[in-house]
Amino acid sequence: MICEDAGKGYSSMYQDVKRCVPTEIDAINGAIVEQARRYNVPVPYNTLIVDLIHAIEESYEYRKQS
Repeated sequence: MICEDAGKGYSSMYQDVKRCVPTEIDAINGAIVEQARRYNVPVPYNTLIVDLIHAIEESYEYRKQS
């Protein structure tokens, strides 16, 4: 079954974080946040996720040193 096999894999964003490379967060949730700002629509959860992933990306240099 496809669903059973999917449980054994990792999302591409998780793989990016593990490899310390930029994620596609801006193309996914970042686009939602950008449009929401444009139309003055609050999207606090999307904004939080974008901010958290950016914080993880900013930690790459420290993770690579250890």
